[in-house]
Amino acid sequence: MRNLIVFLFLSLLLCSSSCKNEPDRKVADVSINYSYNMKLFETYVEMECLSQDVNSTTTFAVNKAMFHKLSNASYFIDSTIFIKYNMKDASEFDTAIYRFVHITDLLLMHLESDSIKIDYQKFPFLTYLTISESNIPVVFKNYYSCGSVKQISFVNCKIDTIKDGVLGFYNLIDFECSRTSDIVFDFLFSDFSNLEVLGLDYRSSRIPPGICFCRNLKALLLSINKKVPIPDCLNSLKINYKLIGRFEDSSTPSKTSL
Repeated sequence: MRNLIVFLFLSLLLCSSSCKNEPDRKVADVSINYSYNMKLFETYVEMECLSQDVNSTTTFAVNKAMFHKLSNASYFIDSTIFIKYNMKDASEFDTAIYRFVHITDLLLMHLESDSIKIDYQKFPFLTYLTISESNIPVVFKNYYSCGSVKQISFVNCKIDTIKDGVLGFYNLIDFECSRTSDIVFDFLFSDFSNLEVLGLDYRSSRIPPGICFCRNLKALLLSINKKVPIPDCLNSLKINYKLIGRFEDSSTPSKTSL
């Protein structure tokens, strides 16, 4: 029943956005805080929009057919700030997402192909990029200059390699990997001149390349196999917060503050 109500609500907003001819038309400020049964959606998109007073937001989930309709509605194009998109079984990026040029936060789930090209520079206000629940051999094979992104997070992913295309996010401040596979970084972290936070919360068999030359680093979290020697430069790195976990192949990491 609730999903029907949401569908009707979105239909009314679409009508308000597309049926009126006034240049300064406004859509009524309605706040939604529903709990959705996501099993009803084979694939879904979660969206967050600014309300009319800009001091509150509206969050809802729709199937992809409805998402494509919303991508043609000026109200949603102008007010959407967050999109969570399920990429399961997708062979290419849904170009309808590019229409939401005002988003600041993009979360992509279930990426399953490293051949999918995503042009991040088409999101001029994108600040937070998260990739989660994904099984993908290589990410960021392509370089797109995108200076707005400040944080990149990988959560619960199986990734073999992160390529140097990630350096296109040249103003990056925060880079985090949590509950991922052991990743090969095909770039130097020191090439991110503004990097302040590096959190690699997974069992790693290698020291992050270029870490000793990150001059603006303020917080560091690592979990390193005990067989891997810690370089002196890392021990002497002067930052505000440093936590390095050491683990054996068959043990749980034991974190030690340096």
